[in-house]
Amino acid sequence: MGQLGCIEFANIESSPVQCNSFRNGTIEIKEVVGGTPPYYYSIDGSTYSTRPIFDLLWPGLYAVTVKDSVGCEWNAAVQVAEPPILQVTLATDKDSITSGESIHLRAEINPIGTLVRTINWRPPSLFGNPNQLEQQISLYESTTFSVEVVNDAGCTARDQRSVQVRKPTIYAPNIIDLSSNQDAYFTLFSDEFVKQINLLQVYNRYGGLLFERRNFQPNDPILGWNGHHLGKQAPDGVYGWVAEIEYLNGQRQKSAGSVTVIH
Repeated sequence: MGQLGCIEFANIESSPVQCNSFRNGTIEIKEVVGGTPPYYYSIDGSTYSTRPIFDLLWPGLYAVTVKDSVGCEWNAAVQVAEPPILQVTLATDKDSITSGESIHLRAEINPIGTLVRTINWRPPSLFGNPNQLEQQISLYESTTFSVEVVNDAGCTARDQRSVQVRKPTIYAPNIIDLSSNQDAYFTLFSDEFVKQINLLQVYNRYGGLLFERRNFQPNDPILGWNGHHLGKQAPDGVYGWVAEIEYLNGQRQKSAGSVTVIH
């Protein structure tokens, strides 16, 4: 600060913006010593006002001029400060999982040590306690997550991350041909995400149980139904089946359908 003319001193205070890149800083000339009132104030050297407060300011350096009624001036450079940028990064331990598998989500905040007022996770239905920086959930559909944090100054930061859910593929033939050497068996086929078939049952149209096998591997036709019952070929027709499938993550799924027998 320096002295020009008759004004000896001006007491100036500035308030920083609330959040980074906000426009709500202030400069206030609290007191003017010396000179001849009334005083005129400017922060751009061209526009003057008798109001000693300048608000809605961007962060940055301002050239404050105080001028008295006889033209004496006093100048000072005043900084309107801004806090560091509030940032949140949504991190996951996996970008792709199998249906029903658990996933760990973590909101990493910068600057380190930021006081957080609120945390909001979306979709909200997946989070029983959203006001935590770390979450552990089971996921059954591909989902885009987002997290929003608000610090003690009311500043907000957001981030989002997508997690893909791979769903196991189950294939059940809809026809078996008992006259064929290759297509005469009915079983379930799957990818590598299936641990085993816990149960496979085949029924006739009257509800009679024709076949049952438990705890066997998919993809092996010999382990399935060969179209026979009590040593005899089943007649042409439509037969119902039910199954329980166990996946590698422990999840179990019940399935049902029908298979047509031809000769």
